[in-house]
Amino acid sequence: TEAYEEFFLLDNGIGMARDFLDVLRAEAEIWRDPGRPCRVGVLTGGLGEKLFREQLLPELSGLPGLELHVAGLSNALFGEKITVSGLLPGRELLAGRARLPADLDLLLLPPNTLNAADRFLDDLSLEDFRAKCDLPVLAPESGLLGAEGEFMRGLS
Repeated sequence: TEAYEEFFLLDNGIGMARDFLDVLRAEAEIWRDPGRPCRVGVLTGGLGEKLFREQLLPELSGLPGLELHVAGLSNALFGEKITVSGLLPGRELLAGRARLPADLDLLLLPPNTLNAADRFLDDLSLEDFRAKCDLPVLAPESGLLGAEGEFMRGLS
Protein backbone atom coordinates (compact mmCIF):
# COMPACT_ATOMS: atom_id res chain seq x y z
CA THR A 1 0.00 0.00 0.00
CA GLU A 2 2.82 2.42 0.81
CA ALA A 3 4.26 1.96 -2.70
CA TYR A 4 1.14 3.44 -4.29
CA GLU A 5 1.86 6.98 -3.08
CA GLU A 6 -1.68 7.92 -2.07
CA PHE A 7 -3.18 5.92 -4.96
CA PHE A 8 -2.79 8.53 -7.69
CA LEU A 9 -3.29 5.72 -10.24
CA LEU A 10 -6.26 4.18 -8.46
CA ASP A 11 -8.36 3.77 -11.60
CA ASN A 12 -5.72 1.83 -13.53
CA GLY A 13 -7.01 -1.49 -12.16
CA ILE A 14 -3.87 -2.32 -10.24
CA GLY A 15 -4.24 0.52 -7.74
CA MET A 16 -7.94 -0.25 -7.44
CA ALA A 17 -7.12 -3.90 -6.73
CA ARG A 18 -4.67 -2.96 -3.97
CA ASP A 19 -7.21 -0.65 -2.36
CA PHE A 20 -9.93 -3.32 -2.64
CA LEU A 21 -7.72 -5.86 -0.84
CA ASP A 22 -6.91 -3.43 1.96
CA VAL A 23 -10.55 -2.43 2.51
CA LEU A 24 -11.85 -6.01 2.50
CA ARG A 25 -9.17 -7.19 4.92
CA ALA A 26 -10.00 -4.34 7.29
CA GLU A 27 -13.69 -5.22 7.08
CA ALA A 28 -12.93 -8.89 7.77
CA GLU A 29 -11.26 -7.89 11.02
CA ILE A 30 -14.50 -6.35 12.31
CA TRP A 31 -16.95 -8.79 10.67
CA ARG A 32 -19.99 -9.63 12.77
CA ASP A 33 -21.97 -12.80 12.21
CA PRO A 34 -25.21 -11.68 10.49
CA GLY A 35 -27.26 -14.09 12.60
CA ARG A 36 -28.08 -16.45 9.75
CA PRO A 37 -26.06 -18.06 6.98
CA CYS A 38 -25.30 -15.69 4.14
CA ARG A 39 -24.72 -17.26 0.69
CA VAL A 40 -23.37 -14.48 -1.51
CA GLY A 41 -22.51 -14.53 -5.19
CA VAL A 42 -19.94 -12.14 -6.58
CA LEU A 43 -19.63 -11.37 -10.30
CA THR A 44 -16.43 -9.70 -11.41
CA GLY A 45 -13.82 -9.55 -14.15
CA GLY A 46 -10.81 -11.83 -14.47
CA LEU A 47 -8.61 -9.63 -12.28
CA GLY A 48 -11.22 -9.57 -9.50
CA GLU A 49 -11.66 -13.33 -9.69
CA LYS A 50 -7.92 -13.83 -9.36
CA LEU A 51 -7.80 -11.55 -6.30
CA PHE A 52 -10.67 -13.42 -4.67
CA ARG A 53 -9.38 -16.92 -5.41
CA GLU A 54 -5.71 -16.34 -4.60
CA GLN A 55 -5.92 -13.91 -1.70
CA LEU A 56 -9.39 -13.23 -0.32
CA LEU A 57 -11.33 -16.50 -0.29
CA PRO A 58 -8.69 -18.28 1.84
CA GLU A 59 -8.80 -15.39 4.34
CA LEU A 60 -12.57 -14.86 4.31
CA SER A 61 -13.60 -18.52 4.40
CA GLY A 62 -13.39 -18.57 8.20
CA LEU A 63 -15.83 -15.70 8.74
CA PRO A 64 -18.90 -16.99 10.59
CA GLY A 65 -22.14 -16.97 8.62
CA LEU A 66 -20.54 -16.05 5.29
CA GLU A 67 -20.26 -18.23 2.20
CA LEU A 68 -18.86 -16.54 -0.91
CA HIS A 69 -19.16 -17.80 -4.49
CA VAL A 70 -17.15 -15.93 -7.13
CA ALA A 71 -17.46 -16.00 -10.90
CA GLY A 72 -15.00 -14.14 -13.09
CA LEU A 73 -16.42 -13.17 -16.46
CA SER A 74 -14.67 -12.77 -19.79
CA ASN A 75 -15.29 -9.50 -21.54
CA ALA A 76 -17.05 -10.23 -24.84
CA LEU A 77 -17.48 -6.52 -25.60
CA PHE A 78 -13.81 -5.45 -25.38
CA GLY A 79 -12.05 -8.83 -25.59
CA GLU A 80 -10.64 -11.39 -23.20
CA LYS A 81 -7.50 -9.34 -22.49
CA ILE A 82 -9.66 -6.79 -20.68
CA THR A 83 -9.94 -8.23 -17.17
CA VAL A 84 -11.14 -5.27 -15.09
CA SER A 85 -14.70 -5.41 -13.81
CA GLY A 86 -15.45 -1.78 -14.67
CA LEU A 87 -15.66 -2.57 -18.37
CA LEU A 88 -18.19 -5.40 -18.07
CA PRO A 89 -21.58 -4.59 -19.64
CA GLY A 90 -24.75 -5.21 -17.65
CA ARG A 91 -26.03 -7.90 -20.01
CA GLU A 92 -22.79 -9.90 -19.57
CA LEU A 93 -23.13 -9.60 -15.81
CA LEU A 94 -26.75 -10.69 -16.00
CA ALA A 95 -25.79 -13.71 -18.12
CA GLY A 96 -22.98 -14.43 -15.66
CA ARG A 97 -25.55 -15.05 -12.92
CA ALA A 98 -25.98 -18.55 -14.39
CA ARG A 99 -22.38 -19.36 -13.39
CA LEU A 100 -23.25 -19.06 -9.70
CA PRO A 101 -25.30 -21.40 -7.47
CA ALA A 102 -29.06 -20.99 -7.79
CA ASP A 103 -29.74 -20.81 -4.05
CA LEU A 104 -27.93 -17.58 -3.17
CA ASP A 105 -29.23 -14.97 -0.73
CA LEU A 106 -27.57 -12.01 -2.44
CA LEU A 107 -25.69 -11.03 -5.60
CA LEU A 108 -22.89 -8.47 -5.40
CA LEU A 109 -21.74 -6.48 -8.39
CA PRO A 110 -18.63 -4.32 -8.61
CA PRO A 111 -19.73 -0.69 -8.19
CA ASN A 112 -17.34 0.43 -10.93
CA THR A 113 -19.57 -1.31 -13.49
CA LEU A 114 -22.11 1.48 -12.98
CA ASN A 115 -21.97 5.15 -13.84
CA ALA A 116 -23.35 8.00 -11.70
CA ALA A 117 -26.86 7.36 -13.11
CA ASP A 118 -26.68 3.65 -12.10
CA ARG A 119 -26.34 2.47 -15.70
CA PHE A 120 -23.94 -0.10 -17.12
CA LEU A 121 -21.78 0.45 -20.23
CA ASP A 122 -24.50 -1.05 -22.43
CA ASP A 123 -27.06 1.39 -20.96
CA LEU A 124 -28.87 -1.30 -18.95
CA SER A 125 -30.03 0.29 -15.71
CA LEU A 126 -29.37 -1.22 -12.30
CA GLU A 127 -33.14 -1.14 -11.75
CA ASP A 128 -33.72 -3.23 -14.90
CA PHE A 129 -30.88 -5.58 -13.91
CA ARG A 130 -32.53 -6.14 -10.53
CA ALA A 131 -35.92 -6.76 -12.17
CA LYS A 132 -34.40 -9.47 -14.38
CA CYS A 133 -32.41 -11.10 -11.60
CA ASP A 134 -33.83 -13.80 -9.35
CA LEU A 135 -32.39 -12.45 -6.09
CA PRO A 136 -31.47 -9.16 -4.37
CA VAL A 137 -28.59 -7.28 -5.98
CA LEU A 138 -26.18 -4.83 -4.33
CA ALA A 139 -23.36 -2.79 -5.85
CA PRO A 140 -21.86 -1.20 -2.71
CA GLU A 141 -19.51 1.73 -3.31
CA SER A 142 -17.35 0.54 -0.47
CA GLY A 143 -17.78 -1.76 2.43
CA LEU A 144 -18.51 -4.98 0.57
CA LEU A 145 -18.62 -7.09 3.73
CA GLY A 146 -20.43 -4.38 5.66
CA ALA A 147 -23.12 -4.20 2.98
CA GLU A 148 -23.56 -8.00 3.06
CA GLY A 149 -23.82 -8.14 6.82
CA GLU A 150 -26.23 -5.22 6.99
CA PHE A 151 -28.42 -6.76 4.29
CA MET A 152 -28.55 -10.13 6.07
CA ARG A 153 -29.20 -8.64 9.51
CA GLY A 154 -32.11 -6.75 7.94
CA LEU A 155 -33.67 -10.08 6.93
CA SER A 156 -33.49 -11.49 10.46
